[in-house]
Amino acid sequence: MPSFTVGLARTCLVQVEAKSLDDAMLVASNFIGCVDQSLDWERNELDFKITDIEIIDNNAFVAPQTG
Repeated sequence: MPSFTVGLARTCLVQVEAKSLDDAMLVASNFIGCVDQSLDWERNELDFKITDIEIIDNNAFVAPQTG
């Protein structure tokens, strides 16, 4: 069976309770895949809560050939 490399691009809206917008941006970039990947100690130490993640765009595409 042939093997294919495809790209996947997702855009999510993430609702974060945090001390500042900068903290919310940091949390979203570090702990979000398609689900909240943060751990209890990270949420406590950085004082944030991710309350909602909504995927608004989900696209597969042919990956550029390398090598």
